[in-house]
Amino acid sequence: MTTHAVRLAAGLASKLALAVCAVLLASCGGGDDDPAPVAAPACDRACLLAQAEQLARAQAAPDASARITENGAVVAWSAATTARLTGVALHARAADAEHQQAIVYGTGDDAGRPVVFSLRMARQSGKVTETELTVAHQGEASLFPAAVPLAEVTLLNDVVPIAQRSTAALMIAAANAYFDGIQLADGAAVPVTDDCRRVENGVETTNRPPNNLKCNSLGVFTYIPTVRDRRYPLIDAERGLVLGVVVFDIPGGTFNGRLYEPRSILLSEVFKVVDGKIQRIEATMRNIPLGDPTGWN
Repeated sequence: MTTHAVRLAAGLASKLALAVCAVLLASCGGGDDDPAPVAAPACDRACLLAQAEQLARAQAAPDASARITENGAVVAWSAATTARLTGVALHARAADAEHQQAIVYGTGDDAGRPVVFSLRMARQSGKVTETELTVAHQGEASLFPAAVPLAEVTLLNDVVPIAQRSTAALMIAAANAYFDGIQLADGAAVPVTDDCRRVENGVETTNRPPNNLKCNSLGVFTYIPTVRDRRYPLIDAERGLVLGVVVFDIPGGTFNGRLYEPRSILLSEVFKVVDGKIQRIEATMRNIPLGDPTGWN
């Protein structure tokens, strides 16, 4: 081979090598100066609950761009009630690793005033992008516990046997049936277990004298004609949990000999569903002006 031919072959080999290198770099998203984006790792249940607890204890903050509401109104994180609470104690919790959501229920002290609250958070791309608070001091809801903190609701942590688990659609249907029953003041179509309990703001509203109401004893709710803005942002099929956030509208008037002032009630309710039936309802609720939005619908 002549010297010219050798040089020509070497040149062609060099160009081929450069072309192959370019293709490889392109397929890998570029070289060191153009690294491929790395997705933030998802949070598992323990991670989500830990982060929600940190938020509730004001040991962490949402992302600067996060949407934050308290009782339906958009607020700054520094102005939220949880930013100034002391003695925070949590008694119920739920998480949805698939949709990166968590909620915790707790109590605390706000400058000498006891508080019940729930805090829902959502994560996206490794950041807390949503925080939704429902907060009630004594006098801001029709129900309030006689003392705080409240006992841990361990039932919500229990894993449901596989044979008794419900699909997400079935759990939402059970919760929807409950809210429909309140609107109709008729719980005949609401699927509940014989031992179902409903606790609102730390007060049990079922299985108590003199009426010993059941979870589907909904005839007493004739004063609530509308349950609106229903959302189900969190589902944990393994534990049978579905979170419903809704508003009860109370136009006002006298029902069953009792006068009801016009108002709405914002509620964050976790339902425990086993075999398609509601076994437990744990709720935080707070009065808001009639017709007010939730801040999310």
